[in-house]
Amino acid sequence: MNADPPNSTPSFTAAAWIDVAPLVPHARRAGTIVANTRDTHWITASVLGEVVACAGVIRLPREEYRLKNHFVLPTHRRCGLAGQMIALSLDWCREQNGRVVHVLSRHSWMTPLYNRHGFVTLKARANGGLHLHLSLENV
Repeated sequence: MNADPPNSTPSFTAAAWIDVAPLVPHARRAGTIVANTRDTHWITASVLGEVVACAGVIRLPREEYRLKNHFVLPTHRRCGLAGQMIALSLDWCREQNGRVVHVLSRHSWMTPLYNRHGFVTLKARANGGLHLHLSLENV
């Protein structure tokens, strides 16, 4: 678990791409793609004024959504930020009357985290990742 400085409680906010963009080089070095697409709803976590995590949600047809581009700086991992970002993303999907949420993960080691939020694996992907699914109607 990483030790953050005193008074480093993260703050979460809906954000614009300009707030997320500084994380892109860090994400690429870690092998994660963070890219803006039209109509992405962004959430960021900041600690002491620095954006340290991001999560994107895009709307799909038929009241379905996809979580994308979740990234936490390595210095702020293992502190619960990823789980909090997933929970906030799901809250936003519910506010939009979403029925289903998908995750196309390249990182199968993330599966237990998504499972804790109710996601189930639909299928393995050719790139070694997984397609996970959550029905908001059952939660």
